[in-house]
Amino acid sequence: KYADGYIVLSHYLKNYLINTVKVNKKIYLLPNLVNPVEFRTSLNKEIFMPNYTTIGYIGTPSVKDGIHDLIDAFKLVHQNNRNTHLLIIGDIPHGLSILPDLKKRVSLLNIDNNVTFTGLVPQLRASELLNSCQILALTRRNTIVSKAGFPTKLGEYFACKKPVILTKVGDFEYYFKDNIHVKFAEQGNIESIADAILDLIQNKEKQNLLAENAYHWMMTQLNYKAKASEINSFLDVVNQ
Repeated sequence: KYADGYIVLSHYLKNYLINTVKVNKKIYLLPNLVNPVEFRTSLNKEIFMPNYTTIGYIGTPSVKDGIHDLIDAFKLVHQNNRNTHLLIIGDIPHGLSILPDLKKRVSLLNIDNNVTFTGLVPQLRASELLNSCQILALTRRNTIVSKAGFPTKLGEYFACKKPVILTKVGDFEYYFKDNIHVKFAEQGNIESIADAILDLIQNKEKQNLLAENAYHWMMTQLNYKAKASEINSFLDVVNQ
């Protein structure tokens, strides 16, 4: 009740404030911003597995981010294209690692040799690893978290100028067009995710198109420098 205005990450939160909390103050919709310089293409042209297509993910590899769906979909991808590799970057920042259970899942699927878990890595190394991938993926399930938030990692993906596979959750369909900015897949649908990955692997021109379009969108909509003046304008209005 003491707020002069609100800055929210998603339409879900904006609608919540308007319809449930019944606020009548200014609301500014602002997805999580990024510093693209930190994720620009590295001068180190590392190829994680030469002659393989690497699909990358970064973050806390949890059910929330649909990591089980991504692993299971990769199994289908690998059955169709043996020269594929899945790179999972990250772990829980504090507490017991969740990687042992994921490694068991990978072992049961018999794809041990084609899935790499890095665990937690420094920021610079994370950028290098993302840039070593050919395709990046975020296969979130349709949860309150995915509806109400906007993942910082998505802007980081775009900053790497890599084609991105997204599941249709939250605000993604509001901002992006399928086969223009991203390659969409149905959330929770293993076959749909696998088909999306295979489609990009087989279409280099589409990879380049998505990477370029998403990068330009990020530079205008998620680049912290581009948004600074808008934030200042909003603060000036609410402080009047």
